[in-house]
Amino acid sequence: MMNAVLSGREYAPQFALRSYFYLLPSVTAARASEIFLSLFGQGNDKPQIWLGVRLFHVLCCTLCEVLMYLAVKQKFGRRAGGFFLLLSATSAGMFVSAPALLPSSSSMTLFMLVMAMWLKGQFSRAILVAMLCVFGTGWPFVGVIFIPMLLNCAWLRLRRGTSFAEGLGAATASATWAVICAVAVASLATWIDSGWYGRNTSPTFNILRYNVLDAGEGRGDELYGVEPASYYVKNLFLNTSVAFPLAVVLPLLALPLYPMADKVAKSELRQKLLMCSPGLLWLAIMFSKPHKEERFLYPVYPSIFLAAACTLDIIVQAASELVEKFRDDARADRKLLPQAMAMACVLFAACLGMCRTAAVVRFHNTPCNVFKFVYYREFRSYWDGPQHLQAIEMMQPVRLCVGGEWHRYPSSFYIPSEKIEVSFLRSDFHGQLPQPFAPTNGTKAEPLQSFNDLNAQEEERFVTLDECDYVLAARFRDYDQYSTRASQAMQDILKTKEQWHTVLSHKLLDPEFSDPALRAFFIPFVSERFVRHGFLSLYRRVGIV
Repeated sequence: MMNAVLSGREYAPQFALRSYFYLLPSVTAARASEIFLSLFGQGNDKPQIWLGVRLFHVLCCTLCEVLMYLAVKQKFGRRAGGFFLLLSATSAGMFVSAPALLPSSSSMTLFMLVMAMWLKGQFSRAILVAMLCVFGTGWPFVGVIFIPMLLNCAWLRLRRGTSFAEGLGAATASATWAVICAVAVASLATWIDSGWYGRNTSPTFNILRYNVLDAGEGRGDELYGVEPASYYVKNLFLNTSVAFPLAVVLPLLALPLYPMADKVAKSELRQKLLMCSPGLLWLAIMFSKPHKEERFLYPVYPSIFLAAACTLDIIVQAASELVEKFRDDARADRKLLPQAMAMACVLFAACLGMCRTAAVVRFHNTPCNVFKFVYYREFRSYWDGPQHLQAIEMMQPVRLCVGGEWHRYPSSFYIPSEKIEVSFLRSDFHGQLPQPFAPTNGTKAEPLQSFNDLNAQEEERFVTLDECDYVLAARFRDYDQYSTRASQAMQDILKTKEQWHTVLSHKLLDPEFSDPALRAFFIPFVSERFVRHGFLSLYRRVGIV
């Protein structure tokens, strides 16, 4: 599994910012996929094993999503539950985040499970899962979204007793349970992570210290770029469509209605605001941070869809009551009009979500297609037969180089053997690049080359074009000047094109000259007319095979 795997600074023992404990379920899924594929003689098929890992994450996410839907339906009614499920199941955000092997993605899955338990009043179970999410993923920042649940638990425990002392005792018992769960999960994670890193360490504490305590020392997440608030607004609209504005409207709608509502309606409004508060709290914090990434929004996608569903539910309820109040002779079809309009809004959101999902698959899948070709066709075509992988092991190392396209490298699961070395050519990127794990004691050993915590470029990472056997490079047409925009690697290859053979070229989206709306949302027979493409090409040095 570790063959050809690249390590970022986060996995270097001296920094230890990522948790191996978090990877255990995925490793188990990978082993299970390997065993299953071996039944068909494909046990060494690494892309299929990687697909099995992603499928495992999707299944976990789907299960928790269904559990949350059932809890929302039980708590707020069939209409709110239906709105939530439709918005969530058809969103591009869930499509992208569900299979991702990221702490933020797993936090989203566990958050849905916590929400399902919270909605049913199962606080002890919810606290256990919440602590697993905070300390088990190695991403402690997500603990913020569980604050409303913990405060709600403490408040209900205080009110449950016949006296203040009894209520205080119940609240103290819940707090004690939370501490026990936190200590147990954190201790287990620290023990496992320390074994993998070869020293006593806690990635959960390390990442918290780096991003919070050491942020003022020239370190912290701002080294990796800063974005304006509009970055998140665009991302939220792309991934949740109209659910985002509907979620933001919820408190603005519920608070004016609260004084006019009866006792039962007031209680329901309070519950809806409370259950949706984690997402609104998280968004407020994320918008205030200079460093912004799309993955930081993953944990609260379900909360956004719940808030949007509650907003639509409140609007339908209020509109139906107004129709009945001012039109005593209102026909049944008029009473159904608000619900029909809300359903039209949900269906519009679903269409946007599916169009966005189609755009992601159609316009951004080129790197995976290229590396699938590398895995299944390029290497196997020269070392074919039942023992092709053994043949690769016997050959001299082959160097596959990437330059400015380093960020398009999908996964080390697309590299069949450690004999295939992924290396980097110099480009206009000046940040820190990953490197392979050490060949022995990989997770414990000091890196082969140095890492730094300032995201500064390390010169040791780069090789020259003369050292490469394969090169991945991109080329785009400049429609303004009717010329070609090529990466530095492509320019160098064109200067020595007699030394290189083009293995394949796949269309690659050119965002600079494509219509922003039609590349973001795929519309059949329309988008292709307004989307421009370059080419992502794989080159092989002449004479290496």
